[in-house]
Amino acid sequence: LELLITMIQGSEHAIDLQYYMVEDEGKDQLILRNIVRAADRGVRVRLLVDSFNFDNSNLTWSLLDTHKNIELRIFNPFATQEQSIVERVANSLVGLQHYSRRMHNKVLIVDNQVAVTGGRNLGDSYFDAGSDLNFQDTDVMVIGAV
Repeated sequence: LELLITMIQGSEHAIDLQYYMVEDEGKDQLILRNIVRAADRGVRVRLLVDSFNFDNSNLTWSLLDTHKNIELRIFNPFATQEQSIVERVANSLVGLQHYSRRMHNKVLIVDNQVAVTGGRNLGDSYFDAGSDLNFQDTDVMVIGAV
């Protein structure tokens, strides 16, 4: 978590993020606040999240989406809009052939120079801060040309 925040704070030009799940509470608020601060400094931020765990009625997403330097995109293989969680689950059951077509990428790239990728989503349970469950995922940091 500290590494991701340090990367975001040190960004100068661009931050690109892709995550299957981004919670907007707990430790994730630290990441999201620092993303907004970077955008306020003029850093271009592009964020792609999967639609399955996305709550478009959440005020945090609306605020991020209105920032001139933040581009928020939602990956949705079902091409539907404005669904409740019940409708999303029902849609995934009816369209089982598309169910595995989720955007499971988990990557943070700063200034096209430093990237962290792996199995960790952005949520308390991925940073040993969950109240009931904590995942032990591994990330890899890549610096420079690959």
